[in-house]
Amino acid sequence: MSGRFAIGVVVAVVGSLLLAGSAAAINPVTCGSVIKSPGSYKLHEDCSGQGIVIKASNVMLDLNRHTMTGTGMSGNYGIYAADVGNVQIVGPGVIKKYFIGIVLGEVGGIEVGSVTVRKSTADGVNVQLAEAVSVDGTVSENNGGVGFYEAFTGGNSFHNVRATGNPQDGIEVVDSFETQITKSTTSGNGDDGIFVVNGSQGNFIANNTALGNGNFDLYDGNTNCDSNIWTGNTFGTNFPTSCVS
Repeated sequence: MSGRFAIGVVVAVVGSLLLAGSAAAINPVTCGSVIKSPGSYKLHEDCSGQGIVIKASNVMLDLNRHTMTGTGMSGNYGIYAADVGNVQIVGPGVIKKYFIGIVLGEVGGIEVGSVTVRKSTADGVNVQLAEAVSVDGTVSENNGGVGFYEAFTGGNSFHNVRATGNPQDGIEVVDSFETQITKSTTSGNGDDGIFVVNGSQGNFIANNTALGNGNFDLYDGNTNCDSNIWTGNTFGTNFPTSCVS
């Protein structure tokens, strides 16, 4: 699978959402910015080139309806956050033509909402060694790899997301546990719509629509789905038929 990178041990971060009730100043950022301090940040223009790196916890980043355009070269990430917690990345906004649109590694308590990622060279959204990551209302389309990829994670959620036109899987879950995938749509992807790889346990996949994907719309690699629960989904093809529903 394309777009993989090694990440160290997960750091669990506990805390309330930042800036609640705060009158903190909003700091302008653009492509190539590195966020090193807690606070509220806003993309102030359409931009291109290097992405935005988040190196601090307790950060809110608002894409402010703008578009970020990358080079597509290896290591060119739209938004990259590692070893941080309590971060919000909110749209509307578009991240396109990066190697990977959004990379989250060794993180905890991250929220991504209403962002569109498209035409990445590799994956659209890549989450590894993470806990309590919530991706909501986000679109990952026409990328070069997987729409939404997560690996070695726990307690994450993908709600009301859409993955379409990706040549590999729409949503792929690898060695992860207690992930929730709900009310999401995967269509027209080259491999599976939603693929839970053998070894991923205790995941909940419900009320999704998966149609017109190249392999199976819904696929669980565990024998009899093991402890994964599939329920209330709309699909054309599934495997195993005994437990994926």
